[in-house]
Amino acid sequence: MKLSTLLTILKPLNAKLSKNINPNSIKISEFKIDSRKVNTGDCFIPLKGKNTDGHNYIKNAFENNAICSLAHINKANKCPEDSLCILIDQDPYEALLLIAKYKHKKYIKEKTIAITGSAGKTTTKYMLAHILKSKFEVYFTPGNLNGDIGTPLALANLNHTFDFAILEFGTAKFGEINLQKRIAPPDISVLLKIAHAHTQFLKNIKGVIKEKGEILNPTGKNVIAYDLLKHYQSILNKSNTITFGYNPSADIVIANVKITQNGTTGNVNIKPIKKQITLNIPVYHKHIFENISAIIGTLIHANVYSDKLIKSIESFVPAQQRGSIEYYKLNKTLITFANYTYNANDASITNAIETIQDIKTNAQKILYIADILELGNQSQAVHKQIGKQLKKLNNTTIFLQGPLMKHAYNELKNKKHVFYSEDQGSLLKKLNNYIKSQSSVFIWAIGSLGMKTFNIVQDWKPIKK
Repeated sequence: MKLSTLLTILKPLNAKLSKNINPNSIKISEFKIDSRKVNTGDCFIPLKGKNTDGHNYIKNAFENNAICSLAHINKANKCPEDSLCILIDQDPYEALLLIAKYKHKKYIKEKTIAITGSAGKTTTKYMLAHILKSKFEVYFTPGNLNGDIGTPLALANLNHTFDFAILEFGTAKFGEINLQKRIAPPDISVLLKIAHAHTQFLKNIKGVIKEKGEILNPTGKNVIAYDLLKHYQSILNKSNTITFGYNPSADIVIANVKITQNGTTGNVNIKPIKKQITLNIPVYHKHIFENISAIIGTLIHANVYSDKLIKSIESFVPAQQRGSIEYYKLNKTLITFANYTYNANDASITNAIETIQDIKTNAQKILYIADILELGNQSQAVHKQIGKQLKKLNNTTIFLQGPLMKHAYNELKNKKHVFYSEDQGSLLKKLNNYIKSQSSVFIWAIGSLGMKTFNIVQDWKPIKK
């Protein structure tokens, strides 16, 4: 992007340059909000955080060869002498939103698909991208870039034309989804399952339902879990809405889901196009067909559904820490590891419990669960409920980590083969000693990212299958 184009975009913010220069002679590579990640040719956007102000790092950005930086006009003194700052009379965050909106409109030519829910957003995004990439130019937000900063930052760095954009609309507080909708209005809105997530900020499950529901568009096309329909009847147009789920009344009905040696198999009855299809997915995931059914609804709304296209999902491989199956050895013990250590909520833990119960294996099954964070006053009740669910789990050794999992452990004290520690280090020692006593194990690990559940593999040796 030329600097002259950026000045045009930021005209509403009364943008002006800190020194005389020909704006047509400057080309910006990318926009960065972390001065440590700035590369030659990048433009730094100094955002204000909870504990610091990005203006304090403008100098660092230029030391890392930034070609320019934004700055509030009142913070012009933060710009090093003879450096190129774009001075504006509002918060630089507003500039980021304007850039993102401009880039989205310029580069996304066909349809924008926005996905939200308490669990499965990222997996659904990757699966849908995997399918569409075989026929179309597809943009999807990298990694976990979502929310009121991640989504605009990702869009601000678009640099060529795409047919489809697949965006993950994350939210941890009220208003985040509406903000993302303003900069990238979705043609198709997808709402997956809702669970206790971020209730520290969204107050309770009703708050989660309200905020997640903001993605739905009364006049646009929507795909929604059938069980959630009751919460949004007043704002949804039936003719523009495709529902999915296990209920026979859903538009896309899931049936006969089974865990096999090679992954998960199931049937889907697609009523809107009068088709039935059986799929075999190389992922251990009892609820993966909820994601798949949402994807089928999206393809129908986008007028691109074909059996061949949806069958390509059978070659999907999940991202690391999001259901990847990995193989290790500890001493002589073979370890098959279902890696779900990126994040967790009560819905994803329910899936873990239900899936590991159904997995057929000669290896000793182990379920390792760490605390769910950011639940606020819902924390004790949610973790206690997890303990009640774990009571029904058979033939599986359970390891529970963290102060909140004490509430789950209290429900399991009379159950054999349950280990608990607030401290990760001591629990991992118990786990590794237990693993060494077995010839082979199948381990499923899950927990909030802040619990660093991914450390579970630190003493294991990676091997090829």
